[in-house]
This record gives sequence, C-alpha cells and structure tokens, in this order.
Amino acid sequence: QMKVQDILDGVLGYQNSIAKVSVNLNFEKIERTTEAFDPDKVVILSEERQTESSFGQDSAKYDKENVLTNYELNKTVEHYVSPTGDISRITVAVLVNGTYINEEDEEGNKQKVYQARSDVELNQIADLVKSSVGFMEERGDVIEVENIRFDRSAFDEDMEYFEKAETRAMWASVINKGLLLVSVLVALFVMRTLFKKTEEEPATLSLLGETEPALEGLPEGEGELEKLEAGEGEKEELSEEEKLSEEEEKEQKEKVDKLDEYFAKNKIKPTDA
Repeated sequence: QMKVQDILDGVLGYQNSIAKVSVNLNFEKIERTTEAFDPDKVVILSEERQTESSFGQDSAKYDKENVLTNYELNKTVEHYVSPTGDISRITVAVLVNGTYINEEDEEGNKQKVYQARSDVELNQIADLVKSSVGFMEERGDVIEVENIRFDRSAFDEDMEYFEKAETRAMWASVINKGLLLVSVLVALFVMRTLFKKTEEEPATLSLLGETEPALEGLPEGEGELEKLEAGEGEKEELSEEEKLSEEEEKEQKEKVDKLDEYFAKNKIKPTDA
C-alpha cells in the first residue's frame, strides 16, 4: 500500500490520492504424490526360456518351449508440497482528486475552479497501479480507480498559515540585517569622529604652546586676540630691518586663524583666556 501511495503522490501530488490495498493470503498446506506410467515406453528387464522334448508311444517326438519375459513400464513419481502464505487475490481501491485551474470572474478576480479528471487519465492511473502490485487477472485481482473531489479546506488553511509565517520570517530577517547594517555604520561614524577629534586636540595644544610665550608681556585681562592685534600694531612702527618676512607673517596669520577656530569650537571668549 505504501508503495502504491508513494507512486501516486509522485504523479498526482501530495494529498491528491488515497490508495487502499487488500491482499488475501492462502496458508493452506497441500502435499500430493503422483505416479504416472507411460505404456508406450516398455523396457524388458529379463527373459527366461524353457524347452522340453519328449517321445510318445508311437515314437513321435514332442517339443515344448516356455518363455517368461519380465517388463518394466516407464513410471514418473511427483511429490508436491504447496507453499504457505501464497497470495490468492489482490484488491486495490484508488480515489484521486481532480485538478484546479485559475479562472477570472466577471470582476476580474482570480479563483480556483475544480475540474474532474478524464477517463484517459483514470485508465493510465489504473495501469500504473496494476504494474506496481503485480496484477494477475487469472488470479481474480481487482483494481478500481475513481475520481472524487476532496475536501481541501483544512489543507488550504494550513498552507495559507505557513505562507504567512514564511513571509513574516523573511521580513524579520531583512529588518534584522538592516538594523545590523545601520548599527555598524553608526559605530564607524562615531569612531571616525572620535579619532578625528583626538588628532585635532594635540595640534591645537601645540599651537597654543607656541603662541603663549609671544604674548606673556601683554597686560593681564586682555584677550588673546587683542594681544596679537596689539602686537601687529606695534609691528608697523618697527623699522624695515626688524619687520618679519612674508613667510613669517603668513605663518603667524595661520596660527591666529587656528586659535580663532579653537576658541569658536570650544566656545571660549578672548576675555576668558
């Protein structure tokens, strides 16, 4: 039965067929001995001849001969013992579901429409079942294949549930991967910001260390910017020999710009310095 059901599931699809197989077994044991003789095949086993001669009263000679022949007929002896558990009959009943085709109604909605199987398909299924069970008509075997519409409402509900569950699992996986990617990007951005800030702070501190000695002689309480501007005003009154070169002026200006940027970034007023 499992063999027939596996074949039908492979051809018609899962849960589209039901097969029931009934096998009648004969456990009767028969022993029979048969002896057969063939009269046309005779074999001479032995032959005995006996001859007698005698004379009568009238001196007449009298001869007598006796022949004894033993024959053996051709004999065949057959001893038959029937096997136990022999199959006496096989009965198979098969129910197959029809097919479903998608059709559109008047409103354009798709719906499944049941369609029964043709006689040609049923005969093909019957031939397939006969081959699988070893059908023998002379033994009285019977194969019946019928087309009946199955109730698939519970099966369709289960399929719909599993499809929705699979869709939810897919979207959950996509969301989890998206969140993981966003987390990685945020972590990289934060690390990059921290590294950049760490690299800028030593440069700013170094700039302050170079600028402070030049401003030590200025009055206390004035901002760093005012001190530098006062220094620049005094520079104009110096003689040409004491003026800074263009490169030194450019370097000094860059330091002032960096200092302004540092004050603005850290929200420090020049009067607080």
